[in-house]
Amino acid sequence: MRELIGSYKYIGASIDMDLATANDGVAYYNKMEELYKTHLTAVNEEVKKVEADIKAEDDKIKKIENEANKAAEKTQSMAKKAELEKYLPFLNSLQKEYESLVSKVNTYTDNLKKVISNCQLEKKEAEITVKKIAI
Repeated sequence: MRELIGSYKYIGASIDMDLATANDGVAYYNKMEELYKTHLTAVNEEVKKVEADIKAEDDKIKKIENEANKAAEKTQSMAKKAELEKYLPFLNSLQKEYESLVSKVNTYTDNLKKVISNCQLEKKEAEITVKKIAI
């Protein structure tokens, strides 16, 4: 009977280690989520800035079109707009990557929380079994 109780206590200790590991994982993923969200916010702000700059150049080009003698200025604005538009696909790709990372981190965190819940249930069951055997 002592061996059986010892086995269940060993199982309980193993569950405690699993819980500690899972809790460490949750803490890690929470930090990563915070980091990725910070980066995503920065990328979103940069996308908005580039889009606003593109719109400003568009407005400038439209305004210049009404004035016949500003061909050089129009060419310069069109070049600046084209330069800005080159960055937009990269920024949009970066934006999607960070959104994906945030989503994955949330999924991993949820999965670890389920593992923690299951471990806690297993631990309680093991404790109940030890008490029943000891009686």
